[in-house]
Amino acid sequence: FAGDLQVGTTVPCPIYGCTDANAVNYDANANTDDGSCLYTCTDNSVYVTVVTDYYGSEMSWDVTDASGTVVASGSGYANGYNTITDSTCVVDGCYTLNLYDSYGDGWMTGQPGSVTLDDGTGGVYASGGLTGAFGTPEGASASFDFTVGTVAGCIDSLASNYESCANTDDGSCIYPCTDNLTAVNM
Repeated sequence: FAGDLQVGTTVPCPIYGCTDANAVNYDANANTDDGSCLYTCTDNSVYVTVVTDYYGSEMSWDVTDASGTVVASGSGYANGYNTITDSTCVVDGCYTLNLYDSYGDGWMTGQPGSVTLDDGTGGVYASGGLTGAFGTPEGASASFDFTVGTVAGCIDSLASNYESCANTDDGSCIYPCTDNLTAVNM
């Protein structure tokens, strides 16, 4: 026999953590990525708090932008009463928080379920549940519109080009003509 022989070769145990060197929580000791990487947000941080009813596995949600693209989502929660926190980063714009219950009976078994999106300093962008309490819808789904950051547009609801999610007037409002026009024949 010519060459090296290794006896008792070992496979290294996985060390879970963030393996992306660009993440703020990069772990140089990790050799198996566990999906926990966090990145610095250079736009608007939106903090998400999910409170599940007993059947958390039936609960899901997403946030869509003005074009309908999903920019954040959550699902697959454990049954039991859980509180889950997370965050996402979005640009200034108009968004919709969409809530879903896969069984269709709402989020009200035991404690009411809810999703709250906030700015981290006490300002709530959107909050809702499928509980039927306090005017919230119950059942299979619900949607709540909200605005993040500065969105310029016509903010006068009397204008024909009113933009409901705009929060900064850009002077673009157009109003229908209300004068009586009289035709004169000569």
